[in-house]
Amino acid sequence: GAQEWFRKATEAMNHQNWDYAVECFTNCVRLVPDNVMYRQTRHGCLRKKYDDNGSGARMAGMKLMGVRGKLKKYRMQKDWKSVDAAAEEGLNVNPWDAAFYFDIGEANLEIENFEVAKYGFQRAVELDQTSVEYLRRYGHFLRERRDYKSAITCFQRVQKLIPTDTEARSM
Repeated sequence: GAQEWFRKATEAMNHQNWDYAVECFTNCVRLVPDNVMYRQTRHGCLRKKYDDNGSGARMAGMKLMGVRGKLKKYRMQKDWKSVDAAAEEGLNVNPWDAAFYFDIGEANLEIENFEVAKYGFQRAVELDQTSVEYLRRYGHFLRERRDYKSAITCFQRVQKLIPTDTEARSM
């Protein structure tokens, strides 16, 4: 089923019908949530849908209040699949929001979907390069996955942001 949706989505992308392409890729992600390529392509279409404006839909802050409330609730309940789904819902409104990518990373780490978790953390760090929390979490994730060189880079960036950080120095 996901392959059929992917075919339709690719066809919609070729015709620059971004709304339908996003809808098709959303179905792909729902059917195969551990496929990173479906998510990457979906997020690319979302950026094209908003003409790469860097801020998403108009009045995005207001539209996202409900989504952020749901995320907080699901996090407290430790319902990680719902956290992942709500973060994807938030990206529909603003695909440049680093917090939603971070939520995707955290949720997929908890459900042991490590490739999607890595993608989520990586995008969060790319979009918000000054967040010590994102860098630190991504660095620990990379260390656990034995990607030491990339983990060191994360902790070096933390150390540049906070020169007195002893944990970053020791890592």
